[in-house]
This record gives sequence, structure tokens and C-alpha cells, in this order.
Amino acid sequence: MQKANQSRGLRFLSKVIITVGLISAAIAYQAPAQNVYTQPVGFYTATCTNFSDSLVSIPFTQMPQFSGTVSAKSGNEITVNGSPTWTLNQWATASPNGYLPYYVQVTSNAGGGTYSGAYYTILSNDVSGDLFVGFANSGLASDNDLAGINAGDYVNIFPFWTLGSVFTNGQGYVASTGTTTGTRRTQILFPNLSFVGENPPTATSYYFFNNGWRRFFPTGANPASNFNDAVIAPDQYVTVRNVTNATDVTTFMGIGQVVTYPVRIPLFASAPPAIGQDNVLGIYRPAVQTFAQSGLSNAVLASTATTTLGRRDQVLLFDNTQQGQNKGVSQGFYYFNNGWRRFFPTGTSPAVDFSQSNVFLTTQGFFLRKATNGVSVSTLTTWVNQPNY
Repeated sequence: MQKANQSRGLRFLSKVIITVGLISAAIAYQAPAQNVYTQPVGFYTATCTNFSDSLVSIPFTQMPQFSGTVSAKSGNEITVNGSPTWTLNQWATASPNGYLPYYVQVTSNAGGGTYSGAYYTILSNDVSGDLFVGFANSGLASDNDLAGINAGDYVNIFPFWTLGSVFTNGQGYVASTGTTTGTRRTQILFPNLSFVGENPPTATSYYFFNNGWRRFFPTGANPASNFNDAVIAPDQYVTVRNVTNATDVTTFMGIGQVVTYPVRIPLFASAPPAIGQDNVLGIYRPAVQTFAQSGLSNAVLASTATTTLGRRDQVLLFDNTQQGQNKGVSQGFYYFNNGWRRFFPTGTSPAVDFSQSNVFLTTQGFFLRKATNGVSVSTLTTWVNQPNY
């Protein structure tokens, strides 16, 4: 895992190469009884160096499997227009290891709603266009209600990214030669998304062996079990750990649909006695963003002073170009007096405003540490991130 308060690891010259390109609008999708829309498609490559942990996220969505408009919403139910002839639980049949494989996302507020970019795990569906979805405290989802969705809003159904769809065909990993500790090579570590507090531990760890992803943490999984279906949420990162072998430099490459609409990213704050709540994040955009472009200042709790006690919400970055495992924070920022200030590394004047700095790099994961909210229950705020392209 990434130890946010402890800087460890070797400090050798290393590199991460990220290439992002756009393919001319090549994917067309159609909402029932609606016009045809064209979305751009992109590709990326990200190279993770040897003997290192690299926090990586996916800058695109997969291709939509269904596109339509909202007819009605109620409770946790979204009804789409056109009475599509779905099969029962077509979008909610669990994968072999129990993962729900699809989510529905609002892609346009054509009906006057305000939730463009909100996504929800599909828990079940019927045969006539009704989707029953999970909220923020019920699996992977970006909002805890449907309040900002109106009839006429556009929605897409996407497959979640998985281990098998991101790290596939030898891309992004070195295959292990066996199932024992000494024979495992590239490992993919998932952070614990439900952890309360700071420095979330690793929830699950995998290695690739004999044509499939195998789980070695938590212990007890049969090494013959295939975990290609392990879900990666759109707005999270995973850690690619290349272990001791000096030649274990890996490159993963993918292609997907460019997100041209705002996205909503949930930010959780914990109640006392937690000190703070780390949200493990990645922005699914194929472009570098500054603090100013990101819109994050509208979703964080501004600091009251530049001192340690006066700092509230913090952005913690990790340097994928630094070689080493269990690396500490490379930079830390907080929002104060209408600007983004840096507190780590130490020595930077708090008068310096980093709002125009390119801090959110393509495919790079980070922490958003929400300050304890001071009330007796956990709270959720939403970061609305706009495209800067």
C-alpha cells in the first residue's frame, strides 16, 4: 500500500512514460428514437518502472453497451424511454467472483437535470427498461440519490473496467512463473475503498499466472481461481507493483471512449474519532489538469490557516517516476485564501499559489484527504470535474 505519512524507498532515476492520443470520432451510438451521436475514442500507454509501485488509473470509459434517455426516476430506480427488450438482469448478472459488471452514467442533462457524470452500479434490471441501482454506501456508485436526474437526460450503460480488460495480452505486467511468493512477478494491488480513516491498506492483491489473474491476498484463494473479473471503478487507482527483478518494466495500453461531459466524484469525510478520511482517486480524463481546471476548490473544505492545525482538506500526490515500493507522499496541498498552497515538501512559502500548476497527471492516482467533518455521522460531498479539452 502507499504510506501517506512515511517516505520510504530507494531514490534512483526512473521514468514513467505516458502517451495519450485521440482517434477521430470513431464510435457512434444511438439512443432509441433519438439522433445518432458520435463520441471520440482515445488510446493511452503508461510505463511502470522496475522495483516500484505506480499508482495508475484509466483515463477513459469502456464503450457503452446501451444509450438512451430517462423516462422517470424514483427511489433507486431509473426508467429509460423506448421499452427496450432487455432480458431479466441483463446488466446485473454477477461475474464468477460475484462482481456486478455494469454501471449506468448520466452523460448529458438534456432534460434539465444537474447530475451529469453521476454513475451508479446496476443491482438489477427488468425486461422493460427499469434499472435498479446502488448508491454511494451500497457498492461502487458516485451519488447517494437520483435527485438531480430528470426525464430526458441521456444515460449510458458501461461495463466496469476489470483486471482482465485493463491488464491483458501481456500488457502492463510480467507473468509470474509460479504461485509462491518467490515466483510472483508483477502484482496489482487494490486499495480498500471502504476503509475509514487515513492510509487505507491494500484490500486485495493479484498476480498473473497460467493465463489468468490469481489472488494471493487475502490468503485462502485457490491459486487456480481466475480473478480476471475484479472490478476497477472509473475514479479509483490501482497500484502496479513491479518487484525485485531489474527487467520488470511494464507498459499497459488501452483504448476507450473519451469522457466529454462533466464527471461527479464522491468525496467522503468521516466522523470523529477519525482524524481524516483518505479518498483514493484517479481522474478519468486523457489530459493533464491544473487545480484551477479541476474544479476541486468547489468541493473541499478551505483551510483556516497555513499552520498544521489550520489545514483542512488536503491533496496528496505520489511520484510514479520515483523508484521504490511503499513510497511516501511526494507533494501535499491545501486550499487557503482562494489559492492552492503546498505544505510538502517543506520550505515553500504559503504565499505561493499553485492553482495553475499541472498537478493531476493522466493515469496517475492520488489521495484526497477530507478533514473530519465535526459531526456524528460520515458525510458525502461531490466534486464536479469539467473537461479541459
